[in-house]
Amino acid sequence: MKYSKILIILIILAATIFSGCTDSKTPATPTPTPIDTQITTETATQKPVEDMVYRIQGLWILSNFEVNEKDTLLKTGTEITTRFDTQGNISGSAGCNNYFGNYQISGSSISIGPLGSTMMYCEDIMDQETLFLQMLQNSATIMADGDTLTIKNDTAKEKLIFHRYSPPKIAGTWHLRSYTSKGENMTVVSESPLTAVFGSDGSLSGYAGCNNYNGNWEEKDEVLTIGPLISTKMYCEDTMEQETLFLEILQNSMEYMIEGDKLTIKDKDGNELIFWAVYY
Repeated sequence: MKYSKILIILIILAATIFSGCTDSKTPATPTPTPIDTQITTETATQKPVEDMVYRIQGLWILSNFEVNEKDTLLKTGTEITTRFDTQGNISGSAGCNNYFGNYQISGSSISIGPLGSTMMYCEDIMDQETLFLQMLQNSATIMADGDTLTIKNDTAKEKLIFHRYSPPKIAGTWHLRSYTSKGENMTVVSESPLTAVFGSDGSLSGYAGCNNYNGNWEEKDEVLTIGPLISTKMYCEDTMEQETLFLEILQNSMEYMIEGDKLTIKDKDGNELIFWAVYY
């Protein structure tokens, strides 16, 4: 009995020693750290698409239009335009009458109209004008690619194609031919031509009928800004009133238009200076 107890104790001790040896050779299993299984995806930073409203703003000239996917040429001697501003307004010339209205853009989708217009009648082009205005008000999509603007209807079978208006260069020498004051056409009185020399560097100089003048000019968004102008101080009895008006219209200029060799400068009151180009 005594030997049995001793044997049991030895067996327990041996088991304990064996167990300790086994644990020393087998690393303890680490307690697992919880892992967040939610996948985090970083949203790619995309370059914002340029707002279409700002891409189309300005004046556009109709190049041609398509009806039922067939090119239709403009009638000779007609010009059709459209102008978009950033406030949702659209206006232009339909070939005979001026038109105006509103537009809305969402992405490449556009909605135009209803449009109002003046009520002139121009023989031989009214059908073209009516068609253009109908197509414009049926617009569904718009795309601006550089200097080309394309407007389509919802079936893409009607298409208006415009090119961006680029104003002719005003830089050069111009002689005054006539002018208007308060709606009245005036004849230029001067022994020597009244001149305006627009330098490509933004300088302006010329002869006003008695005195020479100089200053600066700037054209931005089709608006012409001139002055302030300074001049010599001579007095010429017969031409001082004309000279004063000439310089005032120049310094109050708001818009200009070049048609071939003809330059028209208009001030905020509607007075005009009409020049012809001079080539040396």
